[in-house]
Amino acid sequence: MPRDDNDRLAALGYRATLVTADGASSDGSWCEVGEHTGQVWEAGPTLLWAAVEDAHRRWRDLGEPGWDRFGLTVTPDRQWIWLDAPDGDHSWPLRPLP
Repeated sequence: MPRDDNDRLAALGYRATLVTADGASSDGSWCEVGEHTGQVWEAGPTLLWAAVEDAHRRWRDLGEPGWDRFGLTVTPDRQWIWLDAPDGDHSWPLRPLP
């Protein structure tokens, strides 16, 4: 997307920077989605929209669980998001942002 178009969308509040759980956008990658069109623009070495699509696919594969089934556990050594139980089959580690 041309820079002036990007600035115009940002001024309207349409731009969102996506950050993956491992802080992938720290490499300058960005992604935005047209509010009415659903068109995706992205740039940078990390394909952030692919991470969104992967998360959506996983959510659907898990039966589209509601927010009430997810949890977050934080200990001095690590932190993770889980589905149904902290020690269950479905959990995702979080790393601190750089």
